[in-house]
Amino acid sequence: MRKLKDGGILKKQAEVFNRETSNVEIITAGEKAIACLYGGSESEGLDALRYRRFCEKVSTSTSSVQVHTFPPTAAAASYYSARVYLQVRDWMGKLDNMKPED
Repeated sequence: MRKLKDGGILKKQAEVFNRETSNVEIITAGEKAIACLYGGSESEGLDALRYRRFCEKVSTSTSSVQVHTFPPTAAAASYYSARVYLQVRDWMGKLDNMKPED
């Protein structure tokens, strides 16, 4: 919750899910929001952040690296973002004009 209160980046990305928008904008906003939650910069992609975190863990860890602690891949985040958008639209009661392929 602290990141939501302090960070304008996360708020800006969350606003995308509250309005009707394109798939590209949904995926981009989701990726930036997840990167923010994992401590990445706004311009850093999830795959780059994942790789950077992996290199940091490998170079400093004395035990095996736990991959579940890394951010999701960009491909996984795109599906996650689409599900979040669908859920938000459902909560807002605005699913009636959405096509299944959206």
